[in-house]
Amino acid sequence: MDNRDEVREFLMSRRAKTSPTEAGLPAGTNRRVPGLRRSEVAMLAGVSVEYYSRLERGAISGASSSVLDAISRALQFDDAETAHQDLLAMNALGRVFYAPVVGDGGRTPDRDGTVTQGGYSTHVVVDEDFVLRVPESIPYEAAAPLLCAGITTYSPLRHWGAAPGKKVAVVGMGGLGHLAVKLAHAMGAHVTVLSQTLGKKDDGLRFGADDYFATSDPQTFETLANTFDLILNTVSSAELDFDAYLSLLRLDGSFVNVGAPAEPVSFQVFTLFGNRRSFGGSGIGSIAETQEMLDFCAENGIATEVEVISADQINDAYERVLRSDVRYRFVIDTTSLGGAAS
Repeated sequence: MDNRDEVREFLMSRRAKTSPTEAGLPAGTNRRVPGLRRSEVAMLAGVSVEYYSRLERGAISGASSSVLDAISRALQFDDAETAHQDLLAMNALGRVFYAPVVGDGGRTPDRDGTVTQGGYSTHVVVDEDFVLRVPESIPYEAAAPLLCAGITTYSPLRHWGAAPGKKVAVVGMGGLGHLAVKLAHAMGAHVTVLSQTLGKKDDGLRFGADDYFATSDPQTFETLANTFDLILNTVSSAELDFDAYLSLLRLDGSFVNVGAPAEPVSFQVFTLFGNRRSFGGSGIGSIAETQEMLDFCAENGIATEVEVISADQINDAYERVLRSDVRYRFVIDTTSLGGAAS
């Protein structure tokens, strides 16, 4: 994506508003430019004047994260400005897989300098390269979580080869897990759910699972040893017995995390040696892959299981999420946001 004009305007405007005094430099006399000179920014960032000048001309594609961090410090960016620069760099590569999280809850400056409203926007103007077409057969309330949980599970299932003849296990039967079951089944894989209890077994089988096991039963791990080509872990817990789950992989099998525990996880590396197992992770997917996922869901009749709530139910819904009392995604009716604000 050619966003050189936007990069140039952003960096020049930030350089102009940063004074030498603020940057810890002598103000001097006979300054022709407001703010810092390019040479001063380059010195503060530890890069050559030629390199910084090239960045300011818009050639930000390929700049390393360490260089971008150095520019942020030199120009004294706040969290939103730093996130916006990172987003410009990703846009220049044509790859926007995530929205950077910043201090005010993930909102980054829009093209006109205003702060975006994120998922709570009622209207949005967006570059056509980042627009998705929602097939008519998918209701909007069911499509919304597909843009998060759907692509989060679709991408690794495709990448690690879920297909006929493959055995796929899904750990967890929540918002991510129930979609993983539907998607893996539609891809033709033999699907097994590994859940702490059998409480959602009927749902799992209805969504397409061929087998359903309770991981609270130690016999499960003996029965399923050396079974799966792919295990997709949707649970965000560092307390899982990862060695036990890894033992369920057959030769060249992969254990892939889409759940994101806040604490470090641990397992014995030697567990990987047996059967040449792999341990990996996946975050989300590209715009092109997200469109592919939406089309795949439409073709196979896949939609998220949702409960639509109004804005005044958000706090109660959050408490229910903490109690795991949702099947399987809450969706906020944005037409109710105005009423909640008033």
